[in-house]
Amino acid sequence: MGIKNLVDIPEEFQEADPGKHGHSRWLSMTYKASAQFHLDLHAKGVELFEPYHDHPGVHWAVSIQPIPARLASAAVKNGGNPTCLLEDDDDLWGKQFVL
Repeated sequence: MGIKNLVDIPEEFQEADPGKHGHSRWLSMTYKASAQFHLDLHAKGVELFEPYHDHPGVHWAVSIQPIPARLASAAVKNGGNPTCLLEDDDDLWGKQFVL
């Protein structure tokens, strides 16, 4: 866990890639920015995956992508909105899971 430069992540995943020794599953979700909801999701992940922590080849990771509310406004102002976000949406967070 830590704060990383996006350029460093592929190198880190290359060594810890769960798909290297079997299968991996990537999941994502988007929700209104909420630190408590993020902490609750992380706690649930720890609860679910802690029993498998010592098993070889079992890894899990979570990342967050902030999506500011002004992104939709800026997209519309500059010619289109490929995000399908609404201009009155609150700040959002995209969360990616790797199992």
